[in-house]
Amino acid sequence: MPVHFFVLILGGVFYALAFPPHGWSLLVFVGLGMLVWGLKGLSAAKAFRRGLVWGLAAFGFGLSWFGNIFSVVSLVLWFILALFPACFAALSAFAASRGLKRWALAAFVALA
Repeated sequence: MPVHFFVLILGGVFYALAFPPHGWSLLVFVGLGMLVWGLKGLSAAKAFRRGLVWGLAAFGFGLSWFGNIFSVVSLVLWFILALFPACFAALSAFAASRGLKRWALAAFVALA
């Protein structure tokens, strides 16, 4: 289980490195791929928690400058932003548990 969280945190950091000032744009696919890999076979509640971890890593690392502007309030902002990938993760796990497979699941994940 700790390996999954390490992969999710690393995926969030890779996702953040895809945007300026680093701009290594191909890492966005690596970061999102690590998130989707970390959700395989989970319930919606567990997927939500893992998506939250990924989101906190991505936005905490990528938007670390929030701390300079908002101080302690930046923690709340990072948490609010991390709710979006957490909801994505929960929706994706819910769809997979309902029997969506292959192209239908890929289309659902892309739309989510």
